[in-house]
Amino acid sequence: MTTIKNLDVEPIAKAIDDLAEDLTRRAELLRRHAETLRQTGDTNEISCALNVAVSTANLRVDLLLLRSVNQMVRLGTLEAVEST
Repeated sequence: MTTIKNLDVEPIAKAIDDLAEDLTRRAELLRRHAETLRQTGDTNEISCALNVAVSTANLRVDLLLLRSVNQMVRLGTLEAVEST
């Protein structure tokens, strides 16, 4: 386990929660496109599903990284890192 003294983990945990929520929403959209394709045979559902899957690359992963780095910069040093 690695910890950083005085690191406020809440903003970072919030970013992770937000990512999980967005992935859950996208997974449900993909399921709906699959079900509609099964029911109707409408091949437009394939491109819609691809758009959802490809847009996953646009997740705000940068927020997770930025919040982590900003917290470490706020602490003024990375020397506070402890590994166990």
